[in-house]
Amino acid sequence: MATVRDHDATPASHDKKQKQSPEVRAVLRDEIVVAVEGGVEINAAGHRDQLKRQYNLWALTGAALTIDNAWAALGSSITVSIANGGPTGIIYELIVAMFYYTFIGLSLAEVSPNLRISSKGVSREDEQLASSVPTAGGVYHWATIAAGPRWGRATGFFAGWINFYGWIFGLASLLQVTANVAVQMYATQRRDAYAPAAWHVYVAYVLLLWLGAACVVLANRRVVPGTQHAGMLLVVVGGIVTIVVVAAMPRQHASNKFVWASFGENNLTGWPGGVAFLLGVLNGAFTIGTPDAITHLAEELPHPRRDLPKVIGLQIGLGGLYALVFAIALGYAITDLSVLIEPGNLNTYPLAIIYEQATGSAGATLGLLLILLLSTACCNVGTLLTCSRTYWALARDGAVPFSRVFARVDEGRSCPVPATLFVGVVATGLGAIALGSGAAFLDLSGSFIILTTASYAIPLVANMATGRRYFPAGPFHMGRGWVGWVVNGLAVLFIVLFDVLFCFRGCILLTSRGPSCPARPLTLYRGNASFVLSFLPFPLSSLKNAFLDGLRTMLTTPCHVPPAFAIPTTTETMNYNSVILVGVVALSAIWWFVHATRHYPGPKVMRLYIHNDAVYLGQSQDGALSSAAAEEKA
Repeated sequence: MATVRDHDATPASHDKKQKQSPEVRAVLRDEIVVAVEGGVEINAAGHRDQLKRQYNLWALTGAALTIDNAWAALGSSITVSIANGGPTGIIYELIVAMFYYTFIGLSLAEVSPNLRISSKGVSREDEQLASSVPTAGGVYHWATIAAGPRWGRATGFFAGWINFYGWIFGLASLLQVTANVAVQMYATQRRDAYAPAAWHVYVAYVLLLWLGAACVVLANRRVVPGTQHAGMLLVVVGGIVTIVVVAAMPRQHASNKFVWASFGENNLTGWPGGVAFLLGVLNGAFTIGTPDAITHLAEELPHPRRDLPKVIGLQIGLGGLYALVFAIALGYAITDLSVLIEPGNLNTYPLAIIYEQATGSAGATLGLLLILLLSTACCNVGTLLTCSRTYWALARDGAVPFSRVFARVDEGRSCPVPATLFVGVVATGLGAIALGSGAAFLDLSGSFIILTTASYAIPLVANMATGRRYFPAGPFHMGRGWVGWVVNGLAVLFIVLFDVLFCFRGCILLTSRGPSCPARPLTLYRGNASFVLSFLPFPLSSLKNAFLDGLRTMLTTPCHVPPAFAIPTTTETMNYNSVILVGVVALSAIWWFVHATRHYPGPKVMRLYIHNDAVYLGQSQDGALSSAAAEEKA
């Protein structure tokens, strides 16, 4: 017989219930066990625990801030949008990214199932956010539950795979950032004797990747939590040091107009002003776009239901604040914007140029880059953890090829070793793309945002398609009236809008003094820009006027950079994000029809949480829970 756990009871309250059996008292010592069957403890994912729950609140906070690493991500990916309005664009594009990610966060907070398993079945209240179903699957499991008993299996399958692809591309782009920092540090020391090359960056990329993988596989319990503590120190304290140095050391600061109102004159993309601005939001999205990162570590937390909401809120709030202040400091430190877009491939590192302009010292520049190198190296370890846990969660439910192999866990090391090594091999291959295309970094970072947000949209769309009825009301619930529908709808609308825009061809500045090109008819782009401008909140009229002025300028004057919409598109200037998105969906669909339709039973959270009007599957004592426990014990 299954003993099903009531999550409201605290360890202390359980100790007072002397009439309970020793077995029940043992498993109800904390908030991680939802059922017991034949001595096997079942966690929120429907499996027995295999990973050590080694991340307390402090360690989880370190992991969240380190993986997010917002200010470092903004500066390191500045290449993505430096030509989209200069400092003005970067600042306001970040604000817009924070604005639309707020709707995504609110929606995910609600659709993360507010359920509680109790001895009487599934109750209609619990804590908010991912804490309600704290599993390594994250979005994969939320989408499964959102779609209900009929469509949950397929919906969760696609959401899980798309989310994994997003994170593996995110890992590759973050490793590219760290490798660029390492190479740039060497170049700063030997400026006259060394010329960086793409293969130098790739060598650094591979070394950093496998150093991190070695830590995760061989020293997960001893070293990895320490890297996240160190990462938090570098992000928080190192961020303050960097901001103070960049703000205080310049002998001459940029003007207020250059920082806050120079969008039109610094839009060098070839796109009309409004479109250029929206394309530049990619940099802001890359900065804060990790709301589900630590949810994949949920099965390594002793108190996931209590700690996850706190840390996710801290991650978004503190990360966004640091990034915004850092962006402003960078804007005032730039003295020569043209140097940042000099000819060359995208393996260069413009942030180092800004540091040098701000400090006027190679030594100070080297010191600031060292802070970045160490913080992003710790970030890579945390992101590798997220990727490996995501793939492992899919594997143990039978959703990946060779599931039995990749579902294995070395419980002594508390690590899914095969899944971690697989992630390392795939990331090694992805890093090699930069050797053949200078636009690879833009595409990898863009794909991370597009794929992860697409995976977020799936449970939101499923929630609305099923009448928002599979997520009972909890402490955070927007009700069954218009508020919830509007917030969910806006979140999906923003995801679709920006994912489409991020597939547009960006500005690849192969030359800063290219041949003059004639103006082209831009009726389609003008209409899109006007439509978008009428719906987005612009706090400063001067910025809005700058967009319109830039649009008029683009229509009437020749450009001195290759227009981003010029034909023909070359392999160097092609935006491959659309190809990656279609390819990911196609590969997932092929695997669904080849394997999943017959051999994929769906995640075990279906048996724990999904219910219809007639039965709560979580209360079956001889059904799903018994089957799950028997499989785990075997």
